[in-house]
Amino acid sequence: MNQEDRFQIVSCVHRYLEAINSRDAQGIDACVRYPMTVISDEGGIQVDVLPILGMLPPDWDRSECAEIAVVALAGDKAHVLMRNIRRVRADGSLIEETSAFYVFRRGYDGWKMTAISVVSTPAAP
Repeated sequence: MNQEDRFQIVSCVHRYLEAINSRDAQGIDACVRYPMTVISDEGGIQVDVLPILGMLPPDWDRSECAEIAVVALAGDKAHVLMRNIRRVRADGSLIEETSAFYVFRRGYDGWKMTAISVVSTPAAP
């Protein structure tokens, strides 16, 4: 696996997480190649705007990610797994834990995510 490509992909993931935590829609868009495919329980849809900030729990303050792994990379496509993401309230209490799978594509402007699938588990009461 090309280490420079891996570094660029992981750096994009970190910028994406920072943009989410800063509630920076333009920063989020800078990490996404549109149209983006979003895979949910209902199936897959393509979107021209990723409304992630509107999809987060109302009491959400920030997301913390423990693991980022580029699990496959060939040519201009990569698969990235983010595990043990914690969505927490301002007081640090857990709302839910999430795992996300991303497809990244390299274009003239670098590596950006082009598909996402998320699985979330609510925190125990």
